[in-house]
Amino acid sequence: DRPGVSELGVSAPVSGVVTRIYSHPGETIEPNAPLVTLRLTSESLHEAQRELYKSSQEIEIARQQKQRLEGLAETGAIARSRIIELDNQMQRLDASVKAYRQDLLARGLSDKQIDGVTTGEFVKEFTIRAPSEKVQPRLHSVALNEGGAAVGKTLADLDLDSLLVQVTAVDTASRRITFAD
Repeated sequence: DRPGVSELGVSAPVSGVVTRIYSHPGETIEPNAPLVTLRLTSESLHEAQRELYKSSQEIEIARQQKQRLEGLAETGAIARSRIIELDNQMQRLDASVKAYRQDLLARGLSDKQIDGVTTGEFVKEFTIRAPSEKVQPRLHSVALNEGGAAVGKTLADLDLDSLLVQVTAVDTASRRITFAD
């Protein structure tokens, strides 16, 4: 690639219908410039947003109910097990919320957009932008123990897009391998 000349492909993390095109072939664009806007059509994306909103609201309802009932449980008017049931329900709902958040993050939504979904502001459009900077390989290193097994970080911890890496250095004295993804 030469400065100002690139044929870098950009893919959309979600499916949708193009509603606006910001630039055309041959135009020079700035990093992070909008390319197209999509109206989201992915049923699974809409469902994940609905379920995230629903679970978030159910957590709040359970919290309010627990707050109302705690005083009654203290006096013995209701069984303490009812409070425990509400705590368990909130833990299950919290696990669901975390799973839906991860699903939406994987689909390209930002934390800010996902926070909006929890309050009922569903994402209906998505703007695809040019890469914000030239992609550089990231360097990682893994320490090895006496048996050659990774200590601390492993390949699974490194968030690599693929397991194809280029080893850039091996230091046998410190038992450390450095590689670029």
